Amino acid sequence: MKNRASFVLGPVTVLLFASPSAAAVCTGNNQAPIAACTATPTTVSGNTLSGVNGVGGYLFPVQYGCAEGPLGNFDGPEASYRLNLTADRVVSLHVAQTGADINWDVAIVIAPEITGDCGVASCLVYADNASVGSAEDLSTPLPAGVYYILVDGYFEKGGPFDLTFSCETCTDVDGDGAVGYDAAACPSGPDCCDTGSEGVTGCSAATRTGMRPTATEVCGDGVDQDCDGWECNTHCMPKGSLACGSSTPGDTRATGHTRFFDQYVCAPYDQYPGPEDTYTFTPAVDSSVFFRVTPQGMLDPAILILEDTGGCVPGACVAVGDSMGTGQVEELAVSLQGGKTYYVVIDGFGADSVNAGAYLLEVVTCGTGCADADGDGFLGYDSTACPTGTDCCDLGGEASIGCSAGSRAETKPDADEVCGDGVDNDCNGYADDCPNCRADQTIGCGATGTVDVSVVGSDVFQDYCYTDMDMPWTGPEVVFAFTPVEDTVARFTTDRLDVFALSAYGRGDVCDPGFCVGMGGANLGGGPATFMAEKGETYFFAVDGYRDALGTVAYDLDCFTEACGAPKAGLACGGSVSGDTAITTPRVSIYGGVDDALLGAEEIYTFVSPTAAAVTLDLTMATDRDLALLVLEDAGAGCSPARVIGYSDTNNVAHSSWTESVTFMAAAGVAYYVVVDSYSATAEGSYQLRTACAAGCDAGLTACEGRCQSLTSRDNCGVCYHQCLSAQRCEAKTCTPPCDVDNDAAIATLCGGDDCDDGNAGVHQGVTELCNGVDDNCNGATDEGEVCDQGGCSCGASGTFRLGVLFFGALAASLARRRRPGPSAESR
Repeated sequence: MKNRASFVLGPVTVLLFASPSAAAVCTGNNQAPIAACTATPTTVSGNTLSGVNGVGGYLFPVQYGCAEGPLGNFDGPEASYRLNLTADRVVSLHVAQTGADINWDVAIVIAPEITGDCGVASCLVYADNASVGSAEDLSTPLPAGVYYILVDGYFEKGGPFDLTFSCETCTDVDGDGAVGYDAAACPSGPDCCDTGSEGVTGCSAATRTGMRPTATEVCGDGVDQDCDGWECNTHCMPKGSLACGSSTPGDTRATGHTRFFDQYVCAPYDQYPGPEDTYTFTPAVDSSVFFRVTPQGMLDPAILILEDTGGCVPGACVAVGDSMGTGQVEELAVSLQGGKTYYVVIDGFGADSVNAGAYLLEVVTCGTGCADADGDGFLGYDSTACPTGTDCCDLGGEASIGCSAGSRAETKPDADEVCGDGVDNDCNGYADDCPNCRADQTIGCGATGTVDVSVVGSDVFQDYCYTDMDMPWTGPEVVFAFTPVEDTVARFTTDRLDVFALSAYGRGDVCDPGFCVGMGGANLGGGPATFMAEKGETYFFAVDGYRDALGTVAYDLDCFTEACGAPKAGLACGGSVSGDTAITTPRVSIYGGVDDALLGAEEIYTFVSPTAAAVTLDLTMATDRDLALLVLEDAGAGCSPARVIGYSDTNNVAHSSWTESVTFMAAAGVAYYVVVDSYSATAEGSYQLRTACAAGCDAGLTACEGRCQSLTSRDNCGVCYHQCLSAQRCEAKTCTPPCDVDNDAAIATLCGGDDCDDGNAGVHQGVTELCNGVDDNCNGATDEGEVCDQGGCSCGASGTFRLGVLFFGALAASLARRRRPGPSAESR
């Protein structure tokens, strides 16, 4: 569990509500009155097990109303204390377990007094960092009144504890909703610039209303808007340098941490909002380096490797290690260039309560004997010379599954798995068998009809989408195959039962029931299965019945194109714009690579950088709005929803305190479209969008969808992601030698293809052998099957038939060559 609650104030999670309670049941628990609340901390001892199962008791398993989605499972006894504030105060609480057994998860809840009892359903604030055995802290401003402080345990557990409390006399001089810091009267005040004279970076009478913990930092303006102690810039502040074999203890809470980066290009869908530590690392020679981070306690760390592009920017992130487990060791093996400087960043996932802490960072090994023998861009594994190499088949003689001289260039960590070929194509230790998921029918855009799943279907699949939840689609299903002839939005609708839109399994022609690109139906929340379908890719629709549902299903497949509206304005580095999706008309709901449909209205901006730059976009939304931030690349076709290169929509949380952030590498002079879209019509609203730019790629490198790449490698030859064939080299940004000189769409044998004469368009495998003294079909024999003598060849009377074979054979070969590989199941 990453977070049990939803947003952050300092080190705790808090929410505020104020609805009346229908069943306030604190009476008779502990209800000890707290002594006069002063600035001097006071400690009282208690034991939740001596309380009464009233508030979180067995009769009321879900009790506290101040969680987003009720705070449940605090179903054991709790201790409660009555607090009477005679004036407005900031109240600070600290709870620590004190018994021999602290294997329980404590929470603090503050509820108002309602008719002489505590209003638990209308509680005002709670703290729960969801960590077993850890203390809880809560600091919140409260107006004068009577309150109850409840200490409760998760899942019926509890025990003795110490509760330390204090009150501070705080004021909000600038009226921005945050009380000001004062060393004597209000040491817990979060507003670093309340009067305008505090001496904080950029604090003045003119800036004070814009400086508070929830403000969005504006980089490079000399003002610490969010009161985190740093004036935002796009450069790290390294704590030191690392070396091969080094072991470095650290703590992201200690002096020297930064809080610059919340999101990284190499981890686009994860948020790291807390403090981070940064180190430099410069390998002497090309190396495969193995890093390990061991957290101390409940920290959930990630290790990220950033290239030095004239500074330390998240848009230059090249690798991430994050198993997304609290307290788990993180390991990362990455190939790094000798003599080049990298930044090694330790950052924590999720809310402040769990994203900071102590760790041990080790540079375990540096494989300096690494080589890339097959030229596929991955260093080969060798137990002695290169123990961190990731290519399991580099020389062709390794013991990996199916590794051979013929398969080595196509076997590498990022390869698509070919199911059923007996080769571990993607080096994950498995040669996948093909799933039993073949189409019953093939359909195209505009298809409509009916099918009886009880007659046509097969009872094969009970679960989809790798949910591992044993979902009961236990009846027979019918599977349709669909291959669009152009990029399109596909919408498959049924009048009953459920439908799962599936991708192809690896590079096979079978469907992958585990990987869903869309779903719909009555038991899936209603609606059709809608997704962005790419030209030439094969998709499948599995129509299945929930809990053995059977019968005849009417279906239709609609294909359509969504087009962007006119851009609202252009963005500029360092600029800020405001907008409101509620005043626009929705045009786009489906984007390439984005699972959720964004059904509300959107606004679009253009962005062109005169130089290569790492661009960070921050979107802050108004209260209770749920907006997403997307970046689309103009690949010569204008604004296309299929061309998403950056996306942020964090958990579909509608709250004004959340900022969506996307960082990407912008190439010089290339047009990008920045889209602010709404999750639904009710989520539309106002926002502010800020743009910050930093130094881009080093000389000789080009920005390729968020990463700085050399266009002189076999994987990026002349153009981003233009990959040379296995026998080709990249010379002067051109794949050489040429592999189809005669332009017959057949690859020369020199390049691993089937064309034994690349100067003759009529010669290659798949054509019909002619009686002409030439090995037309490249099978090693000439004029086979014919009777030839000194007078020439006798072809007999079969010429017409042979022309038909030639035509259909060439057609089949052409279709086979045009099939594009699908996504890798193993890589998912």
